[in-house]
Amino acid sequence: MHIKRKVNFSRYLFFFCLWLVPCLLLAQSQKEIVAIIIVALATVLNQLMLVEAVSELINPHAKVKKVSGKIIGLFLGKLLILFAALLCGSHLMGTRVIIPLIYFVLMIFSLAYSIKK
Repeated sequence: MHIKRKVNFSRYLFFFCLWLVPCLLLAQSQKEIVAIIIVALATVLNQLMLVEAVSELINPHAKVKKVSGKIIGLFLGKLLILFAALLCGSHLMGTRVIIPLIYFVLMIFSLAYSIKK
């Protein structure tokens, strides 16, 4: 796994909590809290799979640059997790699904800030 070398987890956890708390405070019911938590966990899993897949793609130690089944599986898993979480969020929250979507966008910037150079 390349994730431990690529992501500063203390900074990532700080941003995870920083953006999650206001989203949870905007929730109006238990169902919305569950939806926000599901989308938040799916976002973290999605982003960790993204880091792993990109690390595999740009691996400098690979002798042959080819797309392996692992990379394809990671990207397909990312899509499946993302669509399932957004479908669940929209089912539980209805039109207020914009709250977890804003959280997802904020976490993209947080991941970019948490990547080690």
